[in-house]
Amino acid sequence: MSLTHLRSQARVAGCLAALAILVVLGCNDQGPHATGCGSVTVPSSLTRGTSQVSIAGSQARTFAGGAGGYTTNNSLLTLDVFDAFATDAEGRPTSELFILFPNEPEAGRVYQLTPVSSAQFNDPNFTPSQPFAVFGDAYDLVARDYTQWLTMATGCLRIIDVVSTAGEQRAAVMQVELSGRWESGASGSATLAALLNAPFVSVYGAGAQRDTLFATMDTLPPRVGAPVDSLATSNLAVFQTLKPGDTRLVVGASARVAGTTADTTELWLVLPGVPHAGQLVTLGAPTLAEAKAGRATVPFGMVRFNGPGVPPVVQRIFRSTGGTVSIRELVLVGPAALCGWVRGDFAFDAAGTDVATGADLGTRRVTGTFKSTLTVLPPADSVRDGATVARVAAVPKPPATAQQCPF
Repeated sequence: MSLTHLRSQARVAGCLAALAILVVLGCNDQGPHATGCGSVTVPSSLTRGTSQVSIAGSQARTFAGGAGGYTTNNSLLTLDVFDAFATDAEGRPTSELFILFPNEPEAGRVYQLTPVSSAQFNDPNFTPSQPFAVFGDAYDLVARDYTQWLTMATGCLRIIDVVSTAGEQRAAVMQVELSGRWESGASGSATLAALLNAPFVSVYGAGAQRDTLFATMDTLPPRVGAPVDSLATSNLAVFQTLKPGDTRLVVGASARVAGTTADTTELWLVLPGVPHAGQLVTLGAPTLAEAKAGRATVPFGMVRFNGPGVPPVVQRIFRSTGGTVSIRELVLVGPAALCGWVRGDFAFDAAGTDVATGADLGTRRVTGTFKSTLTVLPPADSVRDGATVARVAAVPKPPATAQQCPF
């Protein structure tokens, strides 16, 4: 059951079915079979969204990186997918500890982890009988996967605490201990010890978060009787791209708007880099050509009003001249775990242009909030240009080869 397989909805559904047996057998007990993971002191440096990993033996190293996860559930069980990942200077994951277990995270619970081989992990018909963890290293952009694996690992997972904070996703503080061997590009045995403070989101089933965006556009300067457009939609496409030299968080939303001449309205936020919770991103002023293409050399926001047609035609563009996006929450994972979460708000002034005539449509003030599941695209992928033809509108989409968060 490779991470590549887990990136598809079919594999996640299959994993749910396969792991249903875990609940029936009760192998999630914290009884005498769950050994190891003794008491540890959680350092103050293990802040929300971070991890600390130490590997001894072959391929020894330590790193302080990121952490995140998600839970899904149906009528049978809950499946939890968590990871800790090292990052490069751009914030892109370079290696990843991948942990899979059933049931909602619960403080004090201990799981015994079962050994899984590289062959099993890459077999689409493999049915796991216990929770497990593997560590992937040395990501290959061509193969679109890690090329070194620490597998056949026995050990334990202990959930030290589950923290709930008003207005934020829950976070699980976890301890992992593994003893295994290297396969697929590396050799030798190793032990791994990790601590994670991983925020996580429910992306399917009971308690799942729903994608929403609300925005208003007020005329500047304000005047009595001036039009105020609003946008409320659950049709969002949100991607964190990790391609070298092209790291971006892209938030795209679209809706049909009654009572206007537009057939659909799009709102875009394009933020370079890998953002973090609590970050305030200052927006710049893209050129008209950049706004048409959906790419710019500066962070930007825009609203596009599209006329009817297949595909729809951009009639008016309001592009940011300044403003901010505040990232209130961010659950980020490595490219294999796939499903992250973001919540934020935005406010920017936008200069309008009639695309057909080039006429100036004045300046409007755009404000709003958003929350959405986000897909973390593998380091080989990037979001397609929003418009390869200047007058064609399209909310951002991932490459055809990429897998999206299935929820």
